Amino acid sequence: MEVNVLCVKWGDLYGPEYVNRLYSGVRANLHRPFRFVCVTDDPSGLVDGVETAPIPPKPEGMVFQGWYDRW
Repeated sequence: MEVNVLCVKWGDLYGPEYVNRLYSGVRANLHRPFRFVCVTDDPSGLVDGVETAPIPPKPEGMVFQGWYDRW
C-alpha cells in the first residue's frame, strides 16, 4: 500500500532546499511505495519526484490558531 507524505512550504523564509532534503530523507529511509506532496505557494526549485499542490500566498501578519509556523 502506498504511503502519502505531505509537507507545507509557505512564504519565503525557507527555500526549496528544505523540501528537497526532506524528500531525499524519506526516499532513503521509507522502504515502501510513497507519494510525496508539497503544498506550496512557490513550487520553483523542487526536485523531480515532489508533487505540488497550490496554496495562495500568506497575507502579511496572518497567524493560524493550532498551526505551528516558523515566521
